[in-house]
Amino acid sequence: MKIHSLILITALMIMGGLIGIAAAQDVCEDPVTCDEETGITADSATSNCCCCPCEPCIAPRTPGYWKNWNRCSGGGQADAADRLNEGRGPVCGNGVYLLDDLLPLDIGCSLYPCDGCCLTIDNCEDAIAILSAQDLDNSKNMNNDAAYKLARDLLAARLNLAAGACEPGNDFKFCIKTREFTLREVLCEADYLLYHNIGFDGTGNYLGPKNKDPYGTRAYAISLHEIIDKYNNGEYYTGE
Repeated sequence: MKIHSLILITALMIMGGLIGIAAAQDVCEDPVTCDEETGITADSATSNCCCCPCEPCIAPRTPGYWKNWNRCSGGGQADAADRLNEGRGPVCGNGVYLLDDLLPLDIGCSLYPCDGCCLTIDNCEDAIAILSAQDLDNSKNMNNDAAYKLARDLLAARLNLAAGACEPGNDFKFCIKTREFTLREVLCEADYLLYHNIGFDGTGNYLGPKNKDPYGTRAYAISLHEIIDKYNNGEYYTGE
């Protein structure tokens, strides 16, 4: 399946700093909405928008990428994105997405939406805390807790998909405990575990190494984390 392209960024970040970034593609002076099937505008005969053709998707990004490419972490990536996007943000599906552009996002949702069933990440600071596996209340490092590791990777995957990253097709299956899942189903399993099994809200302890876990919830969370982590690192679909 093809989607509107994002600019393919090749960035090397050391100590949170930006070393290199690809040049931006041409963007529209008067952007309008592209047709998702054709990649052209409905009134292309009269519009001066250079609406972008549909191109293959890009590779997913890691949690560390999203922790840097935002407006609240203090790095130079937001300024770089503004320059590449000419100050307008992603246009016609093209451009550099910042974390802030894709919020709010929900994690840990029930299969049946309801009030209070999700942890809604609606600001940059909370998103970075979750991506850092930190407690939202006190910023404590909770990386030994499988619930926080799963939430970190789940949020990064949601950001990637919202930005139009590639994903394996439905014929690509992941096996967990003799069951087969698509990537989207793995994400749903992660949502369900965080919401239904442990009531994850980003604070406190859940599935630490000393947690008494007679149902194997911690082990299952780690299995889901490992799959989603590999997806975010481009091991299943690079977009190249």
